[in-house]
Amino acid sequence: MNPLFHKAFDSLLFTVTPDYKIEISEQMIDGADEGSFRDYLLSIKGNNIIMPEKFYPDKNLLAIHYEQYRIHQ
Repeated sequence: MNPLFHKAFDSLLFTVTPDYKIEISEQMIDGADEGSFRDYLLSIKGNNIIMPEKFYPDKNLLAIHYEQYRIHQ
């Protein structure tokens, strides 16, 4: 993840579901100016993350973050 997405993840503006799908809050999408970044967010929303070759994300930790994200929305 790049620094922007790390901060957005920590701020519960986006999450990765326990089945590795990208969820992006409407707040983050609405906050993006019309144009390429907004289009990019919309293009990745609902897609699976690109999995690393090793050290897969922990499904339990993703589940905890996803629940916090859902409550925050």
